[in-house]
Amino acid sequence: MTTTTHTTHRRAVSAAIVAIIAIVAAWSIGNIAAMARVYHPTAATWLLGVAIGVANAVSVYVLATANSARLRRPAIVGAIVFGGGSAIIQTGLYLLDGAAWPIALAFGSLGPLAEGILAWQEAELRRELAQEEEAAAIQELRQQLDAANAARQDAAATIADLRRQLSAATRQLAERQGPPPQPATAHRQPAAIDPANLSPTAAAKLRQVAELAARHPIANARQLAQVSDWSERTAQRYLRLAQEAGLIVRNGDGRLHPTGV
Repeated sequence: MTTTTHTTHRRAVSAAIVAIIAIVAAWSIGNIAAMARVYHPTAATWLLGVAIGVANAVSVYVLATANSARLRRPAIVGAIVFGGGSAIIQTGLYLLDGAAWPIALAFGSLGPLAEGILAWQEAELRRELAQEEEAAAIQELRQQLDAANAARQDAAATIADLRRQLSAATRQLAERQGPPPQPATAHRQPAAIDPANLSPTAAAKLRQVAELAARHPIANARQLAQVSDWSERTAQRYLRLAQEAGLIVRNGDGRLHPTGV
């Protein structure tokens, strides 16, 4: 039997108990009203019957559901007073009708006792129903929490997998692209002209080009001519020879620098 079915059955039993309490209370109300009419036959006797009959069941219900001694004490007194009074009145009614003592006592006390016992059962049944509902709510919250934790773990695993894929893809792309380009100084071409084969004058001019390149930002023949006493054409020739001799190189900044700078 599932929890839902079990709870449904308990609710049905609770409703049946309330219906039986109403029937027994009606019986007690009728008996009390009949006994009261013997001594003062007025319409108020029905009100007295309702008050005593219902008060007994209510007192027992409060006693069963009370959570403190301060509430249980008056509930006990109420159950004794209203239940005992109802039993005495109803027993007297059956004695007046000529019933034997055992029969009169049985019929007279059955109503109040049934009201009290059924009210107690109904109170305890409702208490258990409330506890079951609370337990079911807690279980549902736990299931939701477990589902949320599982979803979070799945998300974390997915994120980790995506990171691994991204890292692998980045590594593969870098491998296909090859190593990054190196600065010009790292790939200096071998000298096309050996300075040792030049005349002393030409070699001196080329060394002068390297010295000027070290002191001034030179990027072309015009700038070399501006910092020397050569014409632009002469500066262009010496600049080309200095590059071919490997005395100057064009670095990553676009300027000409002495070799190794």
